[in-house]
Amino acid sequence: AGVSLSYHTDNRLMSCITHVTEAQALLAETPLSAADLLAMAREAARHSFLPEAARVAAVKAIDAFAA
Repeated sequence: AGVSLSYHTDNRLMSCITHVTEAQALLAETPLSAADLLAMAREAARHSFLPEAARVAAVKAIDAFAA
């Protein structure tokens, strides 16, 4: 539908939630795939508030992880 999505933890300390457990829940409880989560990670990196060089490096790191 053209919507940019990402997933993140919120209030890690109080909720005892990690990025990994959030990803596991999404994979177990939704029709999302690992490829979908990687696409979300790329979108989050592209739209982050990091300087451009850091955003590019983040996307490259995600792509290297996915390979």
